[in-house]
Amino acid sequence: MEAQIFKISQTGYAEIKKRTLIWSVIIIVVVIIALGYYTYEPRNGADAMWISFLVFLILLYAFIIYRSLKRLKAVYNSYTITIDELMIIREQKNLIPRSIQLSDITAIIKSTNGNFTVKGTSNAPADTIIISKLIENPEQLEPLLAGIKPITVNTRPTFKERYSSLISIAVIVPVLGVYLVDNKIVVSICAAISVALYVVAFFAVLKNKSGFTKQKSRLWYIVLLLLFLLTISYFKLIA
Repeated sequence: MEAQIFKISQTGYAEIKKRTLIWSVIIIVVVIIALGYYTYEPRNGADAMWISFLVFLILLYAFIIYRSLKRLKAVYNSYTITIDELMIIREQKNLIPRSIQLSDITAIIKSTNGNFTVKGTSNAPADTIIISKLIENPEQLEPLLAGIKPITVNTRPTFKERYSSLISIAVIVPVLGVYLVDNKIVVSICAAISVALYVVAFFAVLKNKSGFTKQKSRLWYIVLLLLFLLTISYFKLIA
């Protein structure tokens, strides 16, 4: 069988880009409202200074989003699924390539959100390939997968699929609470939740040895963010 290569469709990337922009706008609006509520004090010269700071914050955030979208596009453009007569291979920028021999495939599952999960002989992350629902030519991909192994259709969405938006909010809110709230009880609770989330993220990245190509740098990002959060929490609690 001649190797067939599937990539993320441009329509699929546009969908991800739109979702990212919507969440970015929501976050910056919430941050601006919170900053205005807790930091703005009407006095001589305060309006001009506060507006200048606000403009700087918006421009900085816009630059960060621009860079993030640029990197996101590079990541999605690099995503490929290759299927030949021997194996399935998933390749993507910043991720270690994964491959499963066709003879080792134990299940192919189609989830309610349209993703395909190809499972090997073990439950290890390295022995599982997720094929995005945003893949191009899905009408060609599905029969090809079905020819390798009968596809099991999962009719019940997973907890993550059903509540992904709520999970994102639940992760962001405690972190914002540490930075934007002055009440010591609220800061303590938010800091405890945020530290727990950072620790879980740290060990999740550490455990996933077959995932990111730059794993150590990602661990350092988590550690630095955690230290910064602890520093802010400490000074707010002793104030």
